[in-house]
Amino acid sequence: MQGYYQSRGPVQQQQIYEQQSFKEEQALIQYYVYQDLQNFINLLYSMKAIQQYFANEPNHPAITLSINKVILQLNISNSIHYDLDKEHKGIQAQHCIIEERYKVQNMLKSFYNEFGQGQQQLINNYIQNSLQQKVSIKQLALQQTQDFVFNQNLLNQLIPQVEVIEQQIQHIKQAKYYRIPDQQEIKNKAIDFQNQTKYKLQNIYPKTTQFNPTDVRVTQNMQQNGGSLIQNYNNIGDPNLTASGKSNNQTYQKQY
Repeated sequence: MQGYYQSRGPVQQQQIYEQQSFKEEQALIQYYVYQDLQNFINLLYSMKAIQQYFANEPNHPAITLSINKVILQLNISNSIHYDLDKEHKGIQAQHCIIEERYKVQNMLKSFYNEFGQGQQQLINNYIQNSLQQKVSIKQLALQQTQDFVFNQNLLNQLIPQVEVIEQQIQHIKQAKYYRIPDQQEIKNKAIDFQNQTKYKLQNIYPKTTQFNPTDVRVTQNMQQNGGSLIQNYNNIGDPNLTASGKSNNQTYQKQY
């Protein structure tokens, strides 16, 4: 590559360097935008599976937990997109960010009919808080839980291993390319995620088990099983990315 640059004049060398740098920057932007979208859609489909599984138990703590996982993902998404605006200030990069956000908005709107009103509102939150031309920090409050403690350990389980993220990013930097998934690919992965959630639910919460908040023994059993559900559930796929947005109580690191 050094000889390739040396065979051209200084102006051409600079132009080639800038083109290669932007290709890398563009690929990283696309990676964060679409991986984040995939994570969000995965959790929506998983939330839908949990709500359907406990359709006769609307107050089951697993439902609240699934909602909180989506809300936490919305906060992470907001931090990621805020970072994208701060880290990529060039005209080409800003145009790329806006263009990809617009495409994602259209993708998200096509998912509306897949979900009920509650999940549609979460999609609207994603669009409003993370997919506008300029993004500011907007962190949503988690719902109160009765039997599950949504603590730092659960937050840590939501974030995939840093090594995996670093490997993906290094590959993109070297290739200077990211293949953007189409809507059907995103949906197929989300359905796989949903099916794995259903499998976990059937193993951890057999249909013969009914949740009764007044029964201390059942509640304790649900808490124990819930811990397993959380651990197994978060080990499926790559539920979240990391980002360097800072909120009142969260700090994430985005790799460049």
